[in-house]
Amino acid sequence: MKIVGDIASVIFENKENNYKIFVVIDQNNERYTLCGYVLDLHDDLTYEFLCEETNHPRYGKQYKVLSYQIQKDNSREGIITYLSSNLFPGVGLMSAEAIYDELGDDCLKLIEEDPSCLDRVKKLSKNQKEIQNLLDRIPYIDRKCKVYSVKSEKKIECRE
Repeated sequence: MKIVGDIASVIFENKENNYKIFVVIDQNNERYTLCGYVLDLHDDLTYEFLCEETNHPRYGKQYKVLSYQIQKDNSREGIITYLSSNLFPGVGLMSAEAIYDELGDDCLKLIEEDPSCLDRVKKLSKNQKEIQNLLDRIPYIDRKCKVYSVKSEKKIECRE
């Protein structure tokens, strides 16, 4: 089952193995309780989860996360929201708008390919221009994370 929505709350989190139980609200305002091994979740981004329905003996219906990715939103608003999210400390709304306005629709791809393109954005500080380093570690657009098991150990793998 595919669930697309925003993170409403995290009920439980084990920081050692990234196991989480959390609530997602979709665009129809339906609430889903998801559980599984996921990397950091950000409440200002929309995710697409591939899940399997399960029934917990105590808590009832839940959805086990099989894979997930940040929902694509290549619109101006979506890219600005992404760049100004808490994924990029120090890059606020005005800086994100300046990046988009200067570099255009392909700004994320341009930054990944040539971080020096941020030098064209006059309003950015030196620290803000180093967001390329963060882009490499964050699943977005074409990166999808899959949960898999190896000898009863859970792993999370992100692929382009």
